[in-house]
Amino acid sequence: MRWNVETDASCHTLSGHSSRVNSVVYSSKGNQIASGSLNETVRLWDAETGRCQMVVADFNGPVMSVAWKKSSNSRYLVTGSEDKSVRQWQVIKEGDEYKALLCWSSTHEVLAATDTSIQDVKGLSAANKQLLKQRGAVG
Repeated sequence: MRWNVETDASCHTLSGHSSRVNSVVYSSKGNQIASGSLNETVRLWDAETGRCQMVVADFNGPVMSVAWKKSSNSRYLVTGSEDKSVRQWQVIKEGDEYKALLCWSSTHEVLAATDTSIQDVKGLSAANKQLLKQRGAVG
């Protein structure tokens, strides 16, 4: 549902996801909204009219997060799913239609980081804590 903050009234109800929505984000210009859901889809909405402009359904698990990334001449959606993937989609408008082209995907079960400290991290096994300590990532 989209709200008018000045009048505290509902403008549009964004209907289409068949399950709970986990993440919602406005585009940098504020003219589009992206939403990710437990129903394993991402939807792109026109913020002014509430019309669904595009559905991305290429996930094997609930979509937990969506974010916009803007470069000098392209727009991208970045998605995180419970299928352990992080994906970047280029959003392209062709005529009146929007398309999402998959640019890259990572399906790693672990995250590798360099030059990073994760002090006071909780939930590490004794073996993993010792390994991270040996590598200087924890104190």
